[in-house]
Amino acid sequence: MPLSATALHRALSMMSGLPRRAFSSMRERLVAQRGAVSREAMYIENFALLELTLDHLNQGLAMVSPDGQILIFNKRMLEYSGVDQNNFKLPARAKDVFRSQIERGEFGPEGSLMPEDVRNYFLKGIGTLNRSYIRRRPNGTVLEVRTEPLPNGGYVQTYTDITAITRAKEIAEEAARTKSAFLATMSHEIRTPLNGVLGIATLLGKSPLTGEQRNWVRIILESGDALMSIINDILDFSKFESGAIELDPTPVVLNDLAHSVLDVIDTQARQKSLAVTLDLAEDVPACVKIDAKRIRQVLINLLGNAVKFTDRGSVTLVLRAVERDAETRLRFEIKDSGIGIAPEARNKLFREFSQVDASINRRFGGTGLGLAICKKIIEAMGGTIGVDSVEGEGSCFWFELDAAVCEAPATDLSPRGVRAAGAAYHVLVVEDMPVNRIVARGMLNSLGHSVELACDGVEALEKLKSGAYDIVFMDMQMPNMNGLEATRAIRARGGAFLDLPVIAMTANAFHSDRMECLAAGMNDFVSKPIELNELEAAIIRVMPFDGKPVEQTLQPAVLCDEQKLSKLTEFIGINGLAEILDEFRVDSQRYLGAAQAAISEGASEHALASLEALGEATTTLGMLEAAAAIHLWRGAIIESGLTDEPRMRVRAIIDQSIEEARAWLVDCGGREAAEIRAASIKPSSGASAENTLAN
Repeated sequence: MPLSATALHRALSMMSGLPRRAFSSMRERLVAQRGAVSREAMYIENFALLELTLDHLNQGLAMVSPDGQILIFNKRMLEYSGVDQNNFKLPARAKDVFRSQIERGEFGPEGSLMPEDVRNYFLKGIGTLNRSYIRRRPNGTVLEVRTEPLPNGGYVQTYTDITAITRAKEIAEEAARTKSAFLATMSHEIRTPLNGVLGIATLLGKSPLTGEQRNWVRIILESGDALMSIINDILDFSKFESGAIELDPTPVVLNDLAHSVLDVIDTQARQKSLAVTLDLAEDVPACVKIDAKRIRQVLINLLGNAVKFTDRGSVTLVLRAVERDAETRLRFEIKDSGIGIAPEARNKLFREFSQVDASINRRFGGTGLGLAICKKIIEAMGGTIGVDSVEGEGSCFWFELDAAVCEAPATDLSPRGVRAAGAAYHVLVVEDMPVNRIVARGMLNSLGHSVELACDGVEALEKLKSGAYDIVFMDMQMPNMNGLEATRAIRARGGAFLDLPVIAMTANAFHSDRMECLAAGMNDFVSKPIELNELEAAIIRVMPFDGKPVEQTLQPAVLCDEQKLSKLTEFIGINGLAEILDEFRVDSQRYLGAAQAAISEGASEHALASLEALGEATTTLGMLEAAAAIHLWRGAIIESGLTDEPRMRVRAIIDQSIEEARAWLVDCGGREAAEIRAASIKPSSGASAENTLAN
């Protein structure tokens, strides 16, 4: 209640007798106490605000001390960890939370879904957790777990729900796979009848015809080639749109590449009396590693356009090195003296389904996809493409890209090609489409070879039992038994069947199809529609001078499936995969040793079981060639009895595959993966096994 004037006067009178020093001291204590109360209130308020903030974060968060004690956590962390929220309280240790998660099934039955590095970290007390890894909870939630070490020890872990992002990614990937499958089917369905049309027309052209009939055949072939070009444009564009395009860099001699593309347009240029020249600068390296097929596609498109839109004068292909080093920047220029392009029209050139104006399409035809595809190819290679032009004077289309300088491939000076081209072989053609069988037989007969036919893999295997063949041409998609299954069955017979040349002859034109054929044990690959010169070239490649087949003339560009490796690193991290590769090097030796011992003892079942386990492991790790070699070895044992002969080859392929996988990890991991080159992975900086919170 308020003091009256009388009471206040009395109080002051009573205090007037106190020493001044005592009164001053009392005042200071009161001020200090008031300050302490104010600071405590502020601390309580700030703590409440911090707690409120943490509990409303969209991420789980925990802070752990150097000795493994959980100091700070929020509600989202408890939710994501899966522990009993009602009974969880501090103090608590990180490893106890982890054990509680195992007991509650957060890592599956007995921790079976636990990442390998987490298992080692908490159960064995070795290694470190990845700074970032993905964890899938039993309820379907997908979490990204990140660990950040603190300067004075301890760490902070965050848990982010990425379920929606992961699901969206899976849906997008599934859509891309569906589109790729559709493209593959469409490619097959279109190319198969075209193979019949063009193949029969080619054979017809070799028969006795009148001049008029021969002209009709020429028109059929030219129209078919034009149709094939349009179809290829549409399919290529669709591949780029779905992300299904595949690049295959190989050593390429640039001088040979340049002359080969000029040879393609030479006839068309001669018909218009155009001069076609090559300007190859001295600083251009002799050989670089690029995708020769795709570069040829771009150059032929640009050179073809230059000839098409030039009525008089010349077309020149210029090739020079912009920068010369281990990684060379190459510049290709296609110059012409044609009609040129107006400035306002240049922006439309590299757009899909676009041409300078409608009259171009009426006069010259085309889909308007050619330049758009060229742009996508060059950009997929990390390059740039453009055009400089003066209307009425000509144009210069150019593109630049980086290419690694390499040694030119050794030239084969043996007379193999001459002998193979002139030799007569007994050939088995395996094809379910009657018209394609007729085409293949006619073309092979025209090359001087005798031919027998089979309509599927089952019939082919029967014919191979009773007949001796020098070469097998095998379609991939057939009823009863497809080409891949038939080839594996052929190789599984062992003996001479291991060396019998098998050439894929299919409308499946994707690079992945080629890899699948090689993994199944095929030696070469010919795409439909089949051309006579390609058929002959394939025979030359697989049949050397002495008449014995060349072993695997085409090897996969890589031993390992990089998509599989990438998927594995998403779940177990770069270091985790590196550790698994180290373990697999030891395990593979153990499996091979077990197989060898079983073979020595005549125990075929034990040998097959060891090889099956080893094959499953190589498949899981994406080691395509190793898996194929092991499959062939198992087949040889099943068909022909115990054999130890392939063991050294399998060992070598596995070692090469491990090294390639480790090199891939270093490339994709940068500085973080630098230590992967070592035989074992050193623990990275961060939390120890004792004090990291597992989630």
